Amino acid sequence: MTTDRPMSEYESALFESVRVLTSVILDLGVKRESLMERLTEVKADAEAMGRNNAAATIDHLLRSISSSPNYTPR
Repeated sequence: MTTDRPMSEYESALFESVRVLTSVILDLGVKRESLMERLTEVKADAEAMGRNNAAATIDHLLRSISSSPNYTPR
């Protein structure tokens, strides 16, 4: 899944901030599987609403926090 354009400087900064916060949340003990399950639901909702760029961005976040190097999103 890809977006229709690269992220802007601002979007990229926001995404990186969310990625760092997500890794801190995981370090604090939140179950990775639970977090990924919720993000997968958000991604599915975005896809259902036709928000392909949002779904692709969430997919990118899912890949970044996956413990498996071969993670394949649903």
